[in-house]
Amino acid sequence: MIWSEQGNIIKKSESINDKHFLFPENIEDFSAPIFYSFFHEGENYRAVTFKFRRFRGRPRTRGPDRINISDVDPNIQSQEEAPPRSNNLVGAISINTQAMNQTLNFLLLAIIAVGIIAGFFSFLLVQLALKNGLKPLNILGNNLASVNPSSLSHRFSKKDLPKELSPIADHLNQLMARLESGFIRERQFSSDLAHELRTPIAELKMMSEVALRWPEKNDENYVEETLDIARQLHETMETLLNLNRFENGQEELKSEDLCLETTLIEGLEKYEDQIKRKNIEVDVEISKGMTIHTDPGIFRTIIHNLLSNCAEYTPDNGFINIKANNSSIDNVLCISNSVKNMTAEMIPNLFERFWRADDSRSDSSHIGLGLSLTRACANALSLGLNVELSEDNEFIHFTINYQDKEIFESSSSGNV
Repeated sequence: MIWSEQGNIIKKSESINDKHFLFPENIEDFSAPIFYSFFHEGENYRAVTFKFRRFRGRPRTRGPDRINISDVDPNIQSQEEAPPRSNNLVGAISINTQAMNQTLNFLLLAIIAVGIIAGFFSFLLVQLALKNGLKPLNILGNNLASVNPSSLSHRFSKKDLPKELSPIADHLNQLMARLESGFIRERQFSSDLAHELRTPIAELKMMSEVALRWPEKNDENYVEETLDIARQLHETMETLLNLNRFENGQEELKSEDLCLETTLIEGLEKYEDQIKRKNIEVDVEISKGMTIHTDPGIFRTIIHNLLSNCAEYTPDNGFINIKANNSSIDNVLCISNSVKNMTAEMIPNLFERFWRADDSRSDSSHIGLGLSLTRACANALSLGLNVELSEDNEFIHFTINYQDKEIFESSSSGNV
């Protein structure tokens, strides 16, 4: 449609002869074509409006053919000669967007439908992928859930597992090995405890029955034997309670400066009679005045148990060597004693509860808890306790490592 600047319709398309469109507003501001949408008589239109100048004269021809004035329609010539009312015209080209809107709406619905279908199938594919991807993990979890105290020997196979789960299977197998070892130790502990308590309890029962049947034979020796058995049972119970307390960290620590030399001398004096009876030679090399900052009661338990072990298991005419090194590198207290019939295979069992080299357990004076308690006490004080056998299998060395270099001090050196 074409308007004059005054808004008069000059020409309109035959397709809109029956429609009337409003003249565009603000045509003075048209510096370039303006695109816009409008609503007219219930229908949407998209239009472009622009200004242009009225054409004057005849069209200029190009080429060899020329137009003579005599060949021109006189009506056209008269129109050209007529002065125009206005040089500027306003044109508008519009198109009904109903068909395009229908297409866009259909396309929108199609996109939404495709999105819903794609989302549904994506959900199914993700579920299927997760099910297949997590299948090895589910199998591993089911195998782990089936573990019970009677199946601790089970190990998880890595054959059907992806490489990402192989480290988990390795750690689980290591955990199973530790659990199995722990349960074996607990079962062995229960068995050993029952074995250790069975003999003294049986003796008490027998002696009580004899005392009831023949009361006239209840002399002083008989009562002393009964008291010795009761003391042995009490010692066993106290040792087990202390062992449990130290292993569970229930002991309240007290830090004091303890003279190492005095502690060792007190321990040796306690077993002096036994050492002399077996003609054991004792060699002590320690810095005078050396002190250790630790819990005195627990540390004395460590020293006394190690010295008791030396006095008990050193053969006749054997040797006990004690050395305390104040070097900033070593920080070591070493207690050694000569041994007999000791092998390297026995060393790992020394700290086990109720373990004794004598399989027959004929020696009732020791219950096999001393070194277990010593290890628990050392752990409670954060001390390293190691044991090793000499190459000739003639000496066993118990070494205490002071992990904290500032834990002890000394004033001078000398042999005791």
